[in-house]
Order: sequence, then structure tokens, then C-alpha cells
Amino acid sequence: MAINIHDINNAVVYDEKTFKYLLKNPKQLENHHLKIIEPFLAEEVIEIPTISGLLNEVYPFIEKRNPDLIETLIQRTQEINKLVSLAINNKKGFELTFTPIDDKDKFINNLAKSIIYDINKLIYKFNISHIWANKTFINLDINQIFMGTIPIIATNKKEWFLINYKTSRSGYNQKYAAELTLQKLLFESNTKFKIAKTILLNPRAERAMIETQTISNYEKIKLEKLMYNLN
Repeated sequence: MAINIHDINNAVVYDEKTFKYLLKNPKQLENHHLKIIEPFLAEEVIEIPTISGLLNEVYPFIEKRNPDLIETLIQRTQEINKLVSLAINNKKGFELTFTPIDDKDKFINNLAKSIIYDINKLIYKFNISHIWANKTFINLDINQIFMGTIPIIATNKKEWFLINYKTSRSGYNQKYAAELTLQKLLFESNTKFKIAKTILLNPRAERAMIETQTISNYEKIKLEKLMYNLN
């Protein structure tokens, strides 16, 4: 039996060049989603604050970064995301199967393979029966309107899990915890389900798998004020 998680993937697409969400098929939106989006439309561009934008405001990079390096990291993340999503969307048995798109890039393939391996460990540990990749949502709280895409949602029909993955060696654990906090808020505002655990995977970190904790009240208030000011 299919589980409706009320995502908006059939209506919007994400432009990886402009980092904007575009409304492509408004007829696929539920009425309450359309009412929220309409005031923020500039032609097909949805000018609603995004999780990534909010995080960059609250957790800016202290050090300057080479633009070429940033572009390389973005492309790497996009390629890894494609491989992980492919494994999830093509899931046929109990666990995920890694399928390389391009055998030439061993570094990206190895990172994606490690992430998929850790996802499989979670599948066995929690007896996960349903798993989704890259589902986009809008927060339904009109006082805190924002949108974003959740890398992985999973359930065993009793508990629900949010899973995010990174490949940076830099320690941005607070930022990643805040990201999962916002993703949790997105998911729970659209469904009757509550998230039991938020989990971060990073094959390049000292601990490749951690269960993230809630962020501080100070960080919550800062994010809430930012959302209020942007709406």
C-alpha cells in the first residue's frame, strides 16, 4: 500500500545552476500548497526562503573559499546525489544496490558506495520497509514559510527516519544538525507522522554515522527570526 507523504515533487523542479525552485505543474499541487506558493511566484520561480539559504545566513563560512573549489564541491555533491538517488529509486529487494554511472570517477563512486553501504546498515538495523529520495516540501506554518528537499526519508511503518549525508572533512556538525531540524519540521508539518531519529552519514568523517541532536534554543530563535523577516 502506497504511503502519501504530501511532497510537491510532481509540481516543482530544482534548478541546480540557479539554486532556485521552479513551479512547472501547478495542477499537481494540493490547494493549501498552491495558496502558500502563489504570493511568492515570479513567473515560474518560487521566491520562498530555502533551507540552504537560511543555513548560509545563520552559519556563514568564516574562511574565504576559492570559487573553483566551491564549484567542484557542488558538482561532486550533485554526482553523489544522483548515484544515491538511483540506488533508492531502483530498489527492488530489501537492500540497496550500487550502480555506477561513470566508472572513470572512482573517488565519487567510492563515496557514493560508502553512503549506500551505510544506508543498508540502517535498513537492516531498523527493518526499513519504505525509503524515498529527494522529496521536496513547503512548511505549512504561514509564520515560518520555507521550503527544501530532504535527501532520504525512511520508515519501518512504526517509526520514521530522516537521513542526510555529507562528504566534507570539515566539521560543520551544528549546521548539519540545524539542516536536519528544518527538514524534520518540513516533513512533520505536511504529514501525520513524527520523526523518531535524524541521522547524518559522512564517509569522510571520523564517525561515519551519527544520530544528530536538537540545536540550541539560541539557534532555533535565530532561524525563526530570519524566516519571519524574509516572509
